[in-house]
Amino acid sequence: MDGLRRRDNGLTWLSVIASAIATVLTAAPAMGGPELTRALGSAGPDTPSWRILCGVASICSLLAAIATNLHRQQDVTGRLARCQAGAARLEALELQVAFQKVPLAEATAEYGRIIAELPPLPQG
Repeated sequence: MDGLRRRDNGLTWLSVIASAIATVLTAAPAMGGPELTRALGSAGPDTPSWRILCGVASICSLLAAIATNLHRQQDVTGRLARCQAGAARLEALELQVAFQKVPLAEATAEYGRIIAELPPLPQG
């Protein structure tokens, strides 16, 4: 479950940070005006600094899109929620066994059902 949580957090943060950087890079010329233009050393649309600025912003946007789609495709949040629900069910079953509220054979069968419903662990 820790691996899923790390993957969930990593993809979310990558998406947020890359989107934020892309936004800053594309909004900076509009906000900075002529001062920023002079600081970048560019006076026209054909200068390399503008190309670099737009290129880095495009790469950041691409990273954000990839991270968002991987997160959605792998259903990290859904898998993590199912793991947490399974862990809660296992803890409840453990308490029932500890307080002898359920026969051991029935608890073993329920344990098998809970484990079978858990999503597979991520590789890596």
